[in-house]
Amino acid sequence: MWLLTPFHPLRAQAEAIAWSWRLYDQAQTAAWYKQASDKSYLHGTLELREGSLVLTVPAALVWGLFDTLGEIGVTPPKRSDGRLLSQIEVLTRAEVQKLQEQGHNFSERGHFFPFQLGPVRNGPCNDPGGKQWWVEVHSPALRALRACLKRAIP
Repeated sequence: MWLLTPFHPLRAQAEAIAWSWRLYDQAQTAAWYKQASDKSYLHGTLELREGSLVLTVPAALVWGLFDTLGEIGVTPPKRSDGRLLSQIEVLTRAEVQKLQEQGHNFSERGHFFPFQLGPVRNGPCNDPGGKQWWVEVHSPALRALRACLKRAIP
């Protein structure tokens, strides 16, 4: 004997929606795990600043790093105009000057470049008895740009 249950379109639709949400949740979870395993990058803007080619980073990042050092009396670096120095030096003034003498106009300015923060390092500074801290930065894109520009310097 066959027992037929009446077909309920609303129940079928609700079951289909629930099934699609389960698939969506599984796909989102898989995507999240993939993203978590990929390298994540921060980004900065390439600029010519005070004669050097630098990658600017948000001041909040620098303030956060200094807040977490745990050293008493540490002050963040300042630029010549007194503002916070929040940058990564890509080329020094001397290197930029040599490239400008050859007619290089740095068309890469204004572009975003990815980077990752490495370990915090410290060492002596120009002040007697002073100490300075810096964060190592890893960026394949900046390394490639620097290598390309350095080849143009005689």
